[in-house]
Amino acid sequence: MPKDISSNDSTSLYIQKALSNKTPYALRVAYTQNAVDALILHENDSLNRDQLIEMCRSFYNLNSWKNLKRASRLALTRSQAENDEYFVGHSYRWLGIYYQNMDLNDSAFYYYLRAEKIFKKLNNKFFLCHLYIDKGLVFHYTCNYMEAEATLVSALKIAKELNLKYEITKIYMILGMNSSNQKDYVSTFKYYQKALDLTNGESSEKFKISQIITLNNMAINFFYVNEYRRALMFHNESLRKNNFKGFFIYPTAYCLSLDHLANIKIKIKKNKGVEELLNKSARIRDSLNISESKDYNLFLSIEYYYVVNNITKAKKLANKLYNLSKGCGSPGDILISLKQLIKVDPQNALKYSSEYIRISDSMQQLERETRNKFAKIAYETEEITQQKNDAIKRYRQAWMIALGIIFILFLLFIIKFQAAKKRVLELKEVQQIANEEITNLMLDQQNKIDNGRMLEKKRIAQDLHDGIMNMLASTRINLHLLTEKAPEESRKNFSRFVDGIQDIEKEIRNIAHDLNHGALANKGSFVGIAEALIEDQKRISICRYNLEIDSEIDWENLAGYKKIHLFRILQEAMQNILKHAQANNVEVSMRKNQDELIVEIFDDGKGFSFKKAKKGLGLQNIVIRAKSCSGKAMIKTKPNEGTTIEISIPIS
Repeated sequence: MPKDISSNDSTSLYIQKALSNKTPYALRVAYTQNAVDALILHENDSLNRDQLIEMCRSFYNLNSWKNLKRASRLALTRSQAENDEYFVGHSYRWLGIYYQNMDLNDSAFYYYLRAEKIFKKLNNKFFLCHLYIDKGLVFHYTCNYMEAEATLVSALKIAKELNLKYEITKIYMILGMNSSNQKDYVSTFKYYQKALDLTNGESSEKFKISQIITLNNMAINFFYVNEYRRALMFHNESLRKNNFKGFFIYPTAYCLSLDHLANIKIKIKKNKGVEELLNKSARIRDSLNISESKDYNLFLSIEYYYVVNNITKAKKLANKLYNLSKGCGSPGDILISLKQLIKVDPQNALKYSSEYIRISDSMQQLERETRNKFAKIAYETEEITQQKNDAIKRYRQAWMIALGIIFILFLLFIIKFQAAKKRVLELKEVQQIANEEITNLMLDQQNKIDNGRMLEKKRIAQDLHDGIMNMLASTRINLHLLTEKAPEESRKNFSRFVDGIQDIEKEIRNIAHDLNHGALANKGSFVGIAEALIEDQKRISICRYNLEIDSEIDWENLAGYKKIHLFRILQEAMQNILKHAQANNVEVSMRKNQDELIVEIFDDGKGFSFKKAKKGLGLQNIVIRAKSCSGKAMIKTKPNEGTTIEISIPIS
């Protein structure tokens, strides 16, 4: 952990030193390199990518072009790995800046275009404004001044909309350069003055740099219109503002001011001090690795040595300028170097002139090709974007079709599931009706049996009363009459027999009465079926069974299907007791509790472990049948503690 903290601290220190103007140039480059190397080892998060982009800016300010390219590539790779479009756009922009400074304007244009599309997509107007400025410079450097002006005007609209004072200043400066190259000096001064007015009163470094560059540009413009005194005044003002306590605020502009001062002196034929100015400018560029306008310094040195008649030195520098221009690959710079060679080396003037004409013609062709190339890059980039959008559109359509098919299949599944559910419900309904019909048939059958029993009991009672009773009564009367006629001794014996017959009559009357009362009491209902079930169990089991039924129960209000379920529950419970319980006593009670029928079945058998037996079909059937009656079943049991089954069913 301390190691990581130390690593983070050292990275922060590198970045701090790299961005400090107080750090010497060589050390700033080294610190920026160290910062980039350290950032690569850190986690690829948004802060890390932001710091890499900041190092790209540092390399740009230090004119360290190879390092800028490397840092931009690293930032691009890390941004693409995280699909971070914001920093991908920034990486493209810095790659464009690198190629622009390498005079590879077609590559610069390509990366600017890619960055522009990303920032358009993100609706980031701030960086879109910067990209239009960058593109405007590419068009300007490739002499496509109309496109440059149109692009810069687009940037100016955004800058004014967002109130970006510095960007507005920069756009006016570039518009001034663009007008100057078209020799529209009136517009040039107008744009430069607007830029200068915006920098007045601003203390930040970037505004100071803009002010220095604008003063330089105005001085150059005065030189073009032969106002040398004013040109000198503006150059001296630029140099004064650029030197702060021995430090150059913008070294490139400082060198350029020195070169232009030397040029003015050559032009007005005041050659004293020219060589010192040019040499000082060259030394500063070499010490700070500034490549910008290095060829211009050589050009002026050639002019100076030619004017002072040092042809050997002038020829040597002209060849150096020619080789430098060829190395940079800039046709415009090559033409300037050839022009100088023609002047200082008249013996080879014909050769240089032929080369000049050839390059000039090819340069015009190159400008046309560059314009076409820019159009082609824009078209191809647009085409690639369109293809990508089409691919995304097709991908989305495929997903929509797939989701549509899944949705249709889901709907079909739901419809099929609902149909199956409906069939199950219909089957249950049919089964319930069948159960009710079975219950009603059973009850009807029981009623018929009970009615038959009742009629039979009535018949027996009636036969006893009307037949045997009458016969006994007649016999008793006849015996009584005989007793009256019998001797006194025999009369006592006859009376005893008559009284016995009378007792028999009473007994038979009581039996007939009981038979008739029992027939009237048995109404024929569910109770009869339950009693018959218990009686059957008594015959086949050694257990003692006791059935208690609450007389308050209104069996007529209990639905038929509930009766059949209740009867099946009783059957299942009796079957389980007979098979497994090994009980001595069984208690069955049915009682009314408000609007519920409570059925309790208890046995004092061996019981069982409910967890082990809960998956048995018998117990499941009891629970399911209770639920089918909108009721519930509760089973209480433990090993060696018997079993109690309690069923509660709504009566209504």
